[in-house]
Amino acid sequence: MKMTFAGSIKSGLKNWSNFKGTATRTEFWYFYLFTVLLNMVTTTLDSIIAPGTDLSGAAMAGAGPLYLITNIALVLPNVSLAFRRFRDAGLSGSWLFLWALPFVAFNRKDDLQSEFVAMACGLKSVTLRQLYVPSSEGQVQAVLAGWGASVLPELKVREHLRSGTLINLMPEQHLDVALYWHCWNLNSAVLDALTHTLKSAAGTSLSANHP
Repeated sequence: MKMTFAGSIKSGLKNWSNFKGTATRTEFWYFYLFTVLLNMVTTTLDSIIAPGTDLSGAAMAGAGPLYLITNIALVLPNVSLAFRRFRDAGLSGSWLFLWALPFVAFNRKDDLQSEFVAMACGLKSVTLRQLYVPSSEGQVQAVLAGWGASVLPELKVREHLRSGTLINLMPEQHLDVALYWHCWNLNSAVLDALTHTLKSAAGTSLSANHP
């Protein structure tokens, strides 16, 4: 039977404590839409009741009583529904906590973190909480300092993995990244020698460390 918008709301509220079943994609997104619409309504009502309330409702500190009450009431229904949706997709519900984990990325164009998580979870795409450290060595130091998790080159973290200061959370997974050597197209014996040496060293080191 096809899940309707009203049926999705009823099912989501009725199964607020059910973390063991499954939920279809339609049910999940209909209930998400219901949550968004309800937030819009309660935020508008709060702005009427308490004119000083932040109309955007984005910050919990500026939210009104109706907005807070409804969001607190819908925490468990949304979490349990997400667990059931993960299970329906063939994944453990515990993957839900992955979205609360901060990831350390190089910059906003660095999609290695989301690409790796999507591959590991069998998803088309994911949106992660990310912190930005525009330095490859800085990323390693940020992870060592406990800022979050990160997808890092094995050559940079090999010793940390051996000593136990870092842990490979998914040792059965790896992500191949194409590397490029850019240089001027000049007739230079020095540049040619450098290019040859670099390619030879990279081929030996990277091949030796490939899983």
